[in-house]
Amino acid sequence: MHWALAISNACNGLTYVTRFSCDIFGFYVAFIYLQKGIQVLTRQWAAGEPSAYLSIMVALLVLVVGYLCGVVGTSSKMRYIGLLGIPFPNGLIPQAPFHTNSLCVTRQVSDESETDGTKGHSSRVVDHVVEQRVSNLAQGLLTLGTMSGPLLVVLHLIPRGVLAGLFFIMGVQALEGNGITLKVLHIVRDHALTSASDPLSRIQRKRAIWYFTGLELIGFGATFAITQTIAAIGFPIIILLLIPVRTFLLPRYFTEEELSILDAPTASPYTMESVGGNFGEDVDGSPSTEVPEQIDEGDCTERGEAGNRKLGGLRRRSSLGTDHNVPGDASYEMQQLRVGASRLSNRSRSRGDRS
Repeated sequence: MHWALAISNACNGLTYVTRFSCDIFGFYVAFIYLQKGIQVLTRQWAAGEPSAYLSIMVALLVLVVGYLCGVVGTSSKMRYIGLLGIPFPNGLIPQAPFHTNSLCVTRQVSDESETDGTKGHSSRVVDHVVEQRVSNLAQGLLTLGTMSGPLLVVLHLIPRGVLAGLFFIMGVQALEGNGITLKVLHIVRDHALTSASDPLSRIQRKRAIWYFTGLELIGFGATFAITQTIAAIGFPIIILLLIPVRTFLLPRYFTEEELSILDAPTASPYTMESVGGNFGEDVDGSPSTEVPEQIDEGDCTERGEAGNRKLGGLRRRSSLGTDHNVPGDASYEMQQLRVGASRLSNRSRSRGDRS
């Protein structure tokens, strides 16, 4: 399978993937976590009512404590605190971005725009990643160690209520940052209390938000429904079918401006450059035209990559708390221009080879 994907360049199909299908899949995974937590608790009734009620209390306690720890952990005061300075691990799933985020070197960028009323506000953007393979290998070896006999016996002693609370935490946190949840909250929220900076407020045709969110909920419902049947193994087919629906059908009913607000690429142009860029976008590689990739603490877009950045008198802040001065002289800017020109030349050469 891997050979076939490599020979056919199947990875280039990622250029068509957007947040539309990813949000639906993320919404589905969040509900699977919640469903699994409920299943764990309902099975405790077989051991008697005292055991069931105790498990429910423990699960809710784990949920509350875990959620509060997550809120505290995302505060600016806890940003640079770690145990022994060791990078944060991946967490429960291998594709979790926590480890990559902990290796990111970031910097503060102030907004000098005078049009949107945010002048003087600053945001944290990723500058580069201190990439290495040692820590990932160490995490893999530790995971392999947990599969040994003695540790499996210890893991078996974890109370079911704690496991249910863990599933609840993952489900709730996944729902919080999901695009479908944010759109639903925008729809039900009082418009008088909606912030003017909310991108969804810029959509003139409010029915477009309802239609787009409804389509996402239909896709989620179909995916969740099939997993409750004997054909559960076929749920990825629905996710795959959503990709051409978004690419070729939705542009017929939604304007380009509406889709640019309701949907978004799964990664920055810098990340997608290796597969030909995002569908419908023209990436010219100019370092002066790309927008810095802002770090969103609750979103999966924080993957450690970013495009070229605006320079000049800025300070670069490391995730380990180290400050670095970013040169604002002409030599440094010329170096960045040469990097952009080199990328553009390589891309043009590769296109020429394919033609």
